[in-house]
Amino acid sequence: MILAWKQSYYIARKDLKAYYLKPPLISWGLMLPVVFLLAFYLRNPAGITEVAPGLAALTILFSTTSMTAIVITFEKRI
Repeated sequence: MILAWKQSYYIARKDLKAYYLKPPLISWGLMLPVVFLLAFYLRNPAGITEVAPGLAALTILFSTTSMTAIVITFEKRI
């Protein structure tokens, strides 16, 4: 059981280095939702709860689309 956890940890660490810490994913997947949240908050601080579901959907959309492009590019290289 410990061996399986160790293997899972090393695979996750490799994937983080190879895929998730690349600039496109950081900019589109992490920074863009924060910028959207800040923009909506500055416009109407009281209505931020109304746009939260849409912001969550945008975060998922941009994260998955940028991740797909990165994975396809790196997997073709191998």
